[in-house]
This record gives sequence, structure tokens and C-alpha cells, in this order.
Amino acid sequence: MKKLIIFDCDGTLVDSEVIASEVFPAVWSEMGLTMSADFFLTNFVGTGGDAEIVKTTMAKLPPNAMEIADLKFDEELRKRLQPVRGIKELLTELVHDMCVASNSSPGYVIGAQRKTL
Repeated sequence: MKKLIIFDCDGTLVDSEVIASEVFPAVWSEMGLTMSADFFLTNFVGTGGDAEIVKTTMAKLPPNAMEIADLKFDEELRKRLQPVRGIKELLTELVHDMCVASNSSPGYVIGAQRKTL
């Protein structure tokens, strides 16, 4: 019998990856860097800031690029973030203890949790 179920957050509990793949390339294109949503999803989602592709990309952008993109991303999350289809029903049926493991910030995960429960 399972005693604990650990969920990832982005793409498992909430549908944030689609929003990120729209926002970050759009903001960065205004700064002169063109990138498709597919390229962003393949190379940036789930990676950390020390990934070579992230470091190489950030070196091409102004120093405040991430701060500006994060602000726009947070704004879009407040407007558009939705739970993954069927996750609310699944969570209500589970009788196990649950937790979330995520590469995202604690504040973001707490906000996402509010959307799913």
C-alpha cells in the first residue's frame, strides 16, 4: 500500500508550461531575441539556471530580462493559470498523503496549489 504520493507541479497539477512558452519568448523577442514556443518548451522547461542553454541565452539579453519576463509571467499566471484537466477529481479521490516537489519557487507552488484544491 502506498503511503505518500509526490506530484510535480508544472504540467502535472497546473497547466503553466503553455503560458511560459508564450510569455518568455514574446518578452525576449521585444529585446531582440527570437525563439519559438517549441524551442522554449524543449530547452528551458524543467531546466535550471545553470543549464548551458539558459546561460547562453541569458548572456544575449539585458541584465533585467529575467525580471521583466518573470513579472509578465506572474501577471499571466494570475489571469490564466488553470488546473490540469481531471486533477481536482483525482486529488479528491486519493486517500493518501500527498506533497508537491517542484523546481519552482515556494510562493509559486503555493499559488498553484490554491488553483488545484
